[in-house]
Amino acid sequence: PVSTHSNDHDHYSSATRCLSRITNVEDFWKYWLCVPQPSELLEGKHFVRETDAATGALTQIDTLMLFREGVRPEWEDPANASGGHLQYMFKVSGMNPAQLDEYWNNLAMGLVGGMIEPREMVTGIRLLDKSSVGRNNGVRIEVWFRDFHQADKISQLKNSIETCMSTRLDGSVGGLLPKSELKSHSS
Repeated sequence: PVSTHSNDHDHYSSATRCLSRITNVEDFWKYWLCVPQPSELLEGKHFVRETDAATGALTQIDTLMLFREGVRPEWEDPANASGGHLQYMFKVSGMNPAQLDEYWNNLAMGLVGGMIEPREMVTGIRLLDKSSVGRNNGVRIEVWFRDFHQADKISQLKNSIETCMSTRLDGSVGGLLPKSELKSHSS
C-alpha cells in the first residue's frame, strides 16, 4: 500500500491504496523493481502517483508500505492494535544515500523471505517521507509488530531487524544503524 500526503488523520485510511497483492517471488520482483528508492527522497524528490490518466494529475505519496495479507497498515487493525513498531530516523543531511537504500531493501527482502525473527510478530514495514518536516526532516523506516508486551520477543526482533538491515551482499555485517525508537500502538 501507499499513503498519499495528508495532514488529516481521519483521511489516512481512505488515502491508503493497495497497489498489489504479492503471492510469489515473481510477483514481488515485478513490483519491487518499480518502487522508487528512498535515497531519491534525500535528493529532494518526492514519491508521486498518477491520480487521473486523462489530465496527468499527480498526488504526492508520503509513505510506502509492505504488509502481510489481511493486515491493514493502521494501528486500529486487530493485528496491530496491541502491538507497536520500531522506527529508525535518517536525517537528510549527513546520510549516505546508498546506505539508506541498502537498509530499506534488506529489510524488505528479510520480511518477504521470512528472515526476520520471530517472523510471526512482524505485520509490516513502512518507509515515510519526512523530508519536508522542519528540523527533523529525513526518512523514517518503521517495522510494525504485534503484541507489544512480549519484551523478550521484541528484543529478539530488534536484534534480527538490525542484523538484517546491516548485512552486506558478501555476508558481512557493517554500518552503524541509527538509534531505534520503540513505540506502542495502544498509547
